[in-house]
Amino acid sequence: MLQRTVGDSVLARRRHDEELATIFETAAQLAAELDIETVLQAIVERARSLIGTDLSYITLLDAEVGCVRMRVAAGNRTPEFMAIVLPLGAGLGGTVARDVRPIYTSDYLNEPSFAHEPAVDQAVRAEGIRSILGVPLIGRRGTIGVLYVANRQINTFSDPDLELLAALAHHAALALENARLYEEAVAAARSSEEAKGVAEGLYKDLLLVNELHEALTDVLLAGQGVSGVARSLASTLNVGIVITDRSHFLLAQTNPPGIDALSADDRGCIPQSLIGHPDVRAAILRSSSDYKATPLGSFNRILCPVAAREELLGYIWATLPADCDSSDVLHTAIEQAARAVALEMLRDRAAVETEARLRREFLDDLLNEHPVPIDVLRHRARQVWQSFSVPHRPFIARISCSPEVTNSLERARETVADTRPGDFVSIYGDRLVGLLPIADPEEVQSQLQRVISALEKVGLKANLVVGGTCSNLDEDRRVIKKARELQDLLFSPSSDRILWLEQLEVLTALFEPSAGPRLQAFIESALAPVLKLESRQCATLLRTLDVYYQTFGNRAETARKLGVHINTLYHRLERLTELVGPLDDPSRAVPFQVAMLAQAMNREL
Repeated sequence: MLQRTVGDSVLARRRHDEELATIFETAAQLAAELDIETVLQAIVERARSLIGTDLSYITLLDAEVGCVRMRVAAGNRTPEFMAIVLPLGAGLGGTVARDVRPIYTSDYLNEPSFAHEPAVDQAVRAEGIRSILGVPLIGRRGTIGVLYVANRQINTFSDPDLELLAALAHHAALALENARLYEEAVAAARSSEEAKGVAEGLYKDLLLVNELHEALTDVLLAGQGVSGVARSLASTLNVGIVITDRSHFLLAQTNPPGIDALSADDRGCIPQSLIGHPDVRAAILRSSSDYKATPLGSFNRILCPVAAREELLGYIWATLPADCDSSDVLHTAIEQAARAVALEMLRDRAAVETEARLRREFLDDLLNEHPVPIDVLRHRARQVWQSFSVPHRPFIARISCSPEVTNSLERARETVADTRPGDFVSIYGDRLVGLLPIADPEEVQSQLQRVISALEKVGLKANLVVGGTCSNLDEDRRVIKKARELQDLLFSPSSDRILWLEQLEVLTALFEPSAGPRLQAFIESALAPVLKLESRQCATLLRTLDVYYQTFGNRAETARKLGVHINTLYHRLERLTELVGPLDDPSRAVPFQVAMLAQAMNREL
């Protein structure tokens, strides 16, 4: 069952990549075609094959009359179907064109929510159509028409179907407008020499847009991600490009010669000096509502939001050369690139979510009271963390934060993953579990201090327990469970320190994880005569007793480590003997050492 779940995830990812490749292959073909009839026919043929439906068709908007008219179809059987005309707001197509949003129905003729036109219903009935999905064709000048796919049986279209058709519709609208621009340019060139210059300018812009589109297609099909989009955009348009997420964290930056790089703050984000400028704040607000590129004249920049299905994902910041002005073609090209960035961000997010889910499932199986067979666990471990077979140290983190911080565990997981990319970290219950491919304690301490500092920057504190070195899954299971028990025993919400299981595991053998009050009572009972002394004298005697036991009762070594004269040590030991009894009696020494260990942890926590 587990292997089938992983296999399904891999197949779904592969199918998504194939569909994405098909979309961009189609987009490249459409961008290269300048004949409107050829473009229209190619769109419906590809939509029909991509979604796997009985037919596909396009209605184009007649704004003057206020209707959409059937223009081209693939898979239809009757001539009456090609005569369909729908007023805006009528039927499915008229509603899509009016509201500019995707709509689908599993049984059109029996759908009461549409304003049905008798003549149109008759043509649909003669064609045998039952289920329809329509998405708007939106160009730079507004709505152009509607792209549909339909089946002759009742069925429900899925969200992936809608997203694929919407992505195809975007490229189709761009291709149609390009073809129209080309025809207008050719017509203008024939009319006069003056118009010829305009046409050449339009054609030049068209070539630039097409060049960028082909470059973006190559980048995305090659899997170069957001950084590849930034490089392609900067080199094609000769502008500086910065791409950020929605919180203005820099994801990629590329600058051609002559354009200075945009410096990030200590969090890796766009500086507040720029974000906080009134003109920039207004541009962010405006662009985040209409999702259009906005010029920042005082900064010689263009700001363009990156969005998918009305979800803001990030921004593109384009810095223009000193001798270059903002233009419509630049806006169009950057908006086109923003859609490519959105696809990459969604693909990356889907991959991260899948990986996080697989890691959670792996931890659930590893720590379950009824463990999964070890061979299955090893197979899953290889999928979620390639270094699982090398010596490593598990750690467990309990996260605390101020009340205004939301989703703190997921934010902590993302922060740790960014700080230690390639390592295993996942959510398990109410805390994080991580695996560090490091055995040396000093290096582990250094790396986890980096993690604590990174968490502090986003308003989070972490109480960490580090386990011993493990080399197999059975050891991981035991160490993680023991680390959790120790953390439950000694946890303090205000702490961000690192505890070591190797030093403190004895406490978990003596006390249950919920026995914090009993542990405190044990400390007070064992050390009561010393704890009653004034604080300075108490600390001195406890330190002396601790070092005495560390040196196995070697008084000369104890004095040397404490940096005191041997006579001073004898006086202290005599005082301790008066308070608690013989120090070398095993029945007393063991409780003293356990109590001092727990006392030290509680005092530091």
